[in-house]
Amino acid sequence: TLIYWGLWEEPSVFQSIISDFERENPNIKVEYSKMDKKQYRERLVARIDNNTGPDIFRFHNTWLPQLSKYLLNA
Repeated sequence: TLIYWGLWEEPSVFQSIISDFERENPNIKVEYSKMDKKQYRERLVARIDNNTGPDIFRFHNTWLPQLSKYLLNA
């Protein structure tokens, strides 16, 4: 199960995308949660530092300097 935190989109926006992904990858489930914008960045960083953060997360591009050490460079 992949945990996906979003900020702006309601779960219904991603439902068809998640369903298609799960159909193509039957051994993987995705749990999307729209998070509260209040203290999101602080909560995200704290959870990542605590090894309890999401597998996938949305963030605003202006947050890149604060989050860069948590991101995979591809």
